[in-house]
Amino acid sequence: MKKIAVLLLLVLAVSFQVHTETTYIDGFRGLPWGTSRADIIEREGSPLLIDGNDMMYTGLVAKRQARILYELLNGKLVSGTYSFTNEYINKNLYIDDFKDLKIRLIKKYGEPALNNIEWSNNLYKDNPSEWGKGNIFRTSGILC
Repeated sequence: MKKIAVLLLLVLAVSFQVHTETTYIDGFRGLPWGTSRADIIEREGSPLLIDGNDMMYTGLVAKRQARILYELLNGKLVSGTYSFTNEYINKNLYIDDFKDLKIRLIKKYGEPALNNIEWSNNLYKDNPSEWGKGNIFRTSGILC
């Protein structure tokens, strides 16, 4: 279930990758795209893990525990990802986190160009109080 929740929140993060033909969000966590590995380490400290072009840290993001992944290409920052790691007994709290993070992203970047829910299992579709019980939907959204 934890993997499902992390996947759900990761989908949210990936869904909100921001771009248009003329406008790009400039950076990740206050560092501009193209920042060197050394400059990231100078700012964030030693990473918990370095895996090829990726560097992983942990920390709080929107008051939630998260893995923070810096992705580099040719030694320069090209992407960043948050993977939330909070664990809840009440599985619907993952849905609440998702909704809160979505609102925060919309406030920061504007409305998504796409805002869809795709159901992979209709069992709980009409009962939102049960949505946290499984991998029952995924969302897609692209902000422009």
